[in-house]
Amino acid sequence: MSRADADADADADARRLPFGDDVVEAVLRHMRDDHASDGVVIVRRHGAPGATAALMLGFDALETTWSVTDADGTEGVLTVPWPAPITDRASVRRQVVELFDGR
Repeated sequence: MSRADADADADADARRLPFGDDVVEAVLRHMRDDHASDGVVIVRRHGAPGATAALMLGFDALETTWSVTDADGTEGVLTVPWPAPITDRASVRRQVVELFDGR
């Protein structure tokens, strides 16, 4: 195994979530359906100050990915690191709150 392969494996391990895709889908659905306005606050605080809409596209143990729309209709993707790695299902909620609070 090359050094690059070993580094890629280590990165994949660091990003791996301690739960399955069903939990990821439930979190995404909850964020989209119940916290859409909170997503706008999060992306504004973490790199897209002009955002008028945001949709959480996905996440791994290290970061979140958002679809962002600006006032002029420009769409883009924003990656926001979690304040701390996701270690269990409960930590997702804690980390979303921290992102919302601007940490």
